[in-house]
Amino acid sequence: MFQTSVSAFYDVLETLPAYVVLLDKDYHVPFANKFFREAVWRITRKTLLRILFNRTESCENCESYKVMKTNAPNHWEWLGPDGRNYDIFDFPFIDTDGSLMIMEMGIDITEQKQAQEALLKAHEELELKVRERTSELEAANKELEAFSYSVSHDLRAPLRSMEGFSNALLDDYGSKLDDQGRLYLRYVQESSQLMARLIDDLLELSRVTRSDMNYEDVDLSE
Repeated sequence: MFQTSVSAFYDVLETLPAYVVLLDKDYHVPFANKFFREAVWRITRKTLLRILFNRTESCENCESYKVMKTNAPNHWEWLGPDGRNYDIFDFPFIDTDGSLMIMEMGIDITEQKQAQEALLKAHEELELKVRERTSELEAANKELEAFSYSVSHDLRAPLRSMEGFSNALLDDYGSKLDDQGRLYLRYVQESSQLMARLIDDLLELSRVTRSDMNYEDVDLSE
């Protein structure tokens, strides 16, 4: 079993990068390590009640006092007079005379809190940018949809004329055309029909970009 002297244990408490204090039921401080003395009492000479809770007498609802009522550990956060954030752990502690005390440890989490706040801010800014980009994309899609339908309407009119007049030409004057002439008219008809299918495909593609993605396995070779 390890043998540790009181002096060595005191030295450990003095060098901890966290504050450690012992509190009695009246919030007197039988012990406060170097971290607490320099980080807190160096800034203010108030009593611990004034420092922690801005009070001059004990309060049953104060966080540290909960240990006295429940005889169980308590965990909370505190903004110290040094402007630093502390993660506080309170534990019940039995003194040599049997009286119940509080051993309180405070860990400086200021950098961690600042990092969390910066991360939260960056997340909120990212969400805002995503919403802005989504709004812009929706507006662009609406403009594209309107443009697609406009183009479709404007392109279909001359295609219908080309196909209609080529059919009329074949019906009314087909007998006066040689085979080569009739072949050329069929080319015109087939091209106008192909253009109509392309317009339909473009409209369908514009609808696909506004629908949810469906994922499935695909044979790339096929």
